[in-house]
Amino acid sequence: MNGLKHTSDDCKTAPPVKITPRELCSAFTQVSSVQVLFCVLLGSTAFGQTGVDAGFGYSDPWSNYRSPSVVSPSTFQSSVPYTAEAPCATATGCEPVTGCDCCAGPCDECGRKLAVDVGAVFLHRSRPSGQTLFFNSTAPLEQIDASEFDFGFSSGLQIGVIAYDQESLTDIEFRGAWTDEWSSGVTQNFTGPTVQISANPPLATTGPRTGFLTYNSQFWTAEVNARYRLRRLSGTTLLAGFRTMRLDEQLNGTLIDPAGAVPDELIQTKTQNRLFGFQIGADYVFRNCCNWCLKMNARAGMYGNDGNQKGNLISLAAPPVVFPAQGGAGDLAFHAEFGFEGKIRMSNCVNLVGGYRVMLIDGLSLASEQLAATNFPAQSGYDSSGSVVLQEISIGVEVAY
Repeated sequence: MNGLKHTSDDCKTAPPVKITPRELCSAFTQVSSVQVLFCVLLGSTAFGQTGVDAGFGYSDPWSNYRSPSVVSPSTFQSSVPYTAEAPCATATGCEPVTGCDCCAGPCDECGRKLAVDVGAVFLHRSRPSGQTLFFNSTAPLEQIDASEFDFGFSSGLQIGVIAYDQESLTDIEFRGAWTDEWSSGVTQNFTGPTVQISANPPLATTGPRTGFLTYNSQFWTAEVNARYRLRRLSGTTLLAGFRTMRLDEQLNGTLIDPAGAVPDELIQTKTQNRLFGFQIGADYVFRNCCNWCLKMNARAGMYGNDGNQKGNLISLAAPPVVFPAQGGAGDLAFHAEFGFEGKIRMSNCVNLVGGYRVMLIDGLSLASEQLAATNFPAQSGYDSSGSVVLQEISIGVEVAY
């Protein structure tokens, strides 16, 4: 092969030549598809475990190979026998690593130019850390704690694009994911004469009251990475890139007098987290079969977090009385994730993709932790020591060529 162009006489008969799969992969990038198809159709091919019996022959003796010339479709000779491709020697088994062989699995990126995957994600947010928000000082069991909020799963979309450079093995990747907001609510009856609000300093209001709290949270992420596929460690890809994440939250609370004798009171807290930074990571294909594969991936990064919070304590008197408070800072945040991904070959260009990963983000401004840091008389307060654990289940379709 080696980028040579052959005439019809060159593809008739000759001693078979063993060509390794990686030589084939390299040769396909140097010879036009018409020439390759021409010689494959006319040659006797048989794929074995260690290489390809190409059957590319020459009419002259091997040592006297003449100058190549361009193949013309009119030179096809139907009389030359064609041998069907033999089954791969590992067709029923699995190779532990990737490679350009006749049984290359759907995780094999050899020869690709572009891959696009689109799918659905189901993201689970961890419960907030224990933090008392409202409580009855005379009845300790009557309280609302942040750990009572159970967010469960939220659905969303994700997209990934990889542009491959087969010469340098350095690829460019873009990935993004967006989810609907999580929402959870808690209700508690306070029977005592006063209800405490866990601000800093604490505030008290007249009881009895019925407390309602709702907690909403929303997350999205986008990243651009440079990927390098290692030659010596087949199946291993290193990456480094830029990533941004966003977590917005809102906590709304209402204290209602069941008898309607005193005005209701509202507590509102909104937080924003804007993370910008760099990450490093790696992908490793540890099982690559003919029609399915498994790989694991890891990412970690440091980020600057442009976070802020805005809070309001509102007495619904006539007229309403509002006590605002706000704060913010630029802080350092940390992110790490680990996961698995599997692919099932649907066709030569289409794979079914599914995966699971767990993600930790630390250094966040969480709505559930702002109340304890907020000084309403001073109209200030901010906390950025929060962390969340996200678990993602994904399923989608990949198209690669």
